[in-house]
Amino acid sequence: MATSFNIIHSMSYKRLLLLAFGVGCLFGIIGPLNILMLSPEKNPSWTAVFLMTFFSGATAFSILALFRRWYIGVPALVLFFFASFFVGSIEEFLSGSRTIETPWITIEIGDEIPAEPVTLTAEQLKALQRKRMYIGFLAINLLGIGYALVITAITQEGRDRARLATEISIAQNIQKSLLPPSPFTNAWCEVAGVTIPATEVGGDYFDIVELSKDLIAIAIADVSGHGVGAGMLAGMTKSAFRSQLGHNSSPSVVLENLNNTIFETSDRKTFVTFAFLLLERKKRSVHVATAGHPAILHANGSKVMEIRSPNIPLGVKKGQKFREQRGKFSKGDLFVLHTDGIVEAANKQGEEFGLNRLKELAFQSAGNRAPDAHSSILKAIQLFVSSKDLQDDATLVVVKT
Repeated sequence: MATSFNIIHSMSYKRLLLLAFGVGCLFGIIGPLNILMLSPEKNPSWTAVFLMTFFSGATAFSILALFRRWYIGVPALVLFFFASFFVGSIEEFLSGSRTIETPWITIEIGDEIPAEPVTLTAEQLKALQRKRMYIGFLAINLLGIGYALVITAITQEGRDRARLATEISIAQNIQKSLLPPSPFTNAWCEVAGVTIPATEVGGDYFDIVELSKDLIAIAIADVSGHGVGAGMLAGMTKSAFRSQLGHNSSPSVVLENLNNTIFETSDRKTFVTFAFLLLERKKRSVHVATAGHPAILHANGSKVMEIRSPNIPLGVKKGQKFREQRGKFSKGDLFVLHTDGIVEAANKQGEEFGLNRLKELAFQSAGNRAPDAHSSILKAIQLFVSSKDLQDDATLVVVKT
């Protein structure tokens, strides 16, 4: 999913400072160049050269700061911009001498302004030319240093971005490998599902496990947060879930063991909401256990029921007991599992898709096959949000018996 990117906002302060000094040096050459564009016989002081160079570079520095902290950049920009118009006064204040203020430079005077043109001796002219040459060298050095600093900062940032892009690509491939083939079909059940991450790597996942010809387990999970960390925990949750199924397929027991595993392996700020649906063909029984997760919808052709157990999310409290719900299903029933990102998907007006719309779509799709029902619900959500990006990972799973 496309997201806006601002390289200035993403840079570390150390690298941003390097870039800012480079930009300051590049624009600082405006000062020496302004001095050199004055009449050749005028003798600027080194204080004026320094001040003009400093204020030119500081103004550019302030413009760069606007992209990161406007409340710092705006005052600094105004200060340095207007200060550059008073170089003569500032120089007079620093040197304590009486001066004439001319654009960008100061000229030492006596009591009156000379009425006649200033005549320079050969030695004075040579000294003035040497000073102007030094000012030119200053401009060239500022250009070289600024270019080197800017290129270094951008190259380092580009290298880090390339490495990060590679890591994200690997994480995306790993996350894709966690998802089961969809749609899944056997003699009596169809399952179709999809996960849409809000960022490059999401924290949602779903799983379909055929335990036997008559027993199928469907799980859906939502890890708190986004990004690579959430994706890694989602992968670990899937691995732990499948491991627990090998010992005991009871939803309550699976969630209890899974909760302890997540509690031991994640920090206290991270948790996982989870929903587990276990279908048994021979007894036409359905076992459901949810852990802080949205209710599973069960559409039987005449109504849509919400199935949820009053359990806390996984990873919050060690040794927590989990309850499950039991019921019956008939041939042709439809189950819809989803994460918060589905019902909280908002349109441009900020209105959320909502559970009622999802229930209505589940009811209307009860007579369809799982892939068709899944496709129609997903299209309705995409039409509702239009071109607006999802703010949260979204996962939708449809089960048809």
